[in-house]
Amino acid sequence: MQSEAFADATLETFHHGSAWRTCDLCGREHFTHDRTCFEGDDLEQLEAKAEKDPDHCVMHDGSVLVGIIDGKQYIIDCQCNKLQQYEAFIWENRELIANYLVARATANLEAAQADKDTADKAARATTEEA
Repeated sequence: MQSEAFADATLETFHHGSAWRTCDLCGREHFTHDRTCFEGDDLEQLEAKAEKDPDHCVMHDGSVLVGIIDGKQYIIDCQCNKLQQYEAFIWENRELIANYLVARATANLEAAQADKDTADKAARATTEEA
């Protein structure tokens, strides 16, 4: 299972509780048994599905916590444990990722400084012409 720190970090990107969602990482359906969140016989249909195939349709006691990673919706604590694979990849490649982030930030800073220098020159030229 992913660490609590990674789950919290990914939830900060986007999250909300929901009554019924599908984990895009594995296709499992997750739902709450809170009757007030459903209309008609939707809850009964989900409960029947969960009873028939509990590995594919999972009932939660509370809200289904949803996050986004790699453009995909995932469910916190989904049995697929695919979120842990993302965390493992990042951790195993942390030095490469850190070096990339430093190089990218440095390039962005240099580009911003060059843009500032260009803008300053243009402002001085405009002032001198006036």
